[in-house]
Amino acid sequence: MKLAYAGDDASGRTPYSVDLSLPFTTYSMTVKDKLWSESLVKNLRCRGKVVHFLRTSLRLSVDSRNVVGDVYQAAEKPDLFYVANTLRNVENRYTVGV
Repeated sequence: MKLAYAGDDASGRTPYSVDLSLPFTTYSMTVKDKLWSESLVKNLRCRGKVVHFLRTSLRLSVDSRNVVGDVYQAAEKPDLFYVANTLRNVENRYTVGV
């Protein structure tokens, strides 16, 4: 599958797409990032597996406009993506498994 599409949200139909066939980069977690994450898990008493979503350079197409920085990839599950569209000052989140 080369494209991922999100559906409708509460504000009406907004076409979203991400071309996953294009090359992209993903933020690399630093030691400081990992320590901060571990402290959150410990202090919030989280259980289960932790998944870190890292910002990518993938372009999100929203209403024929391209946005960079709104597509995140799971470090532990590279086939799992998270879209946080901040283009309209309202976050619309979709989890897309590709």
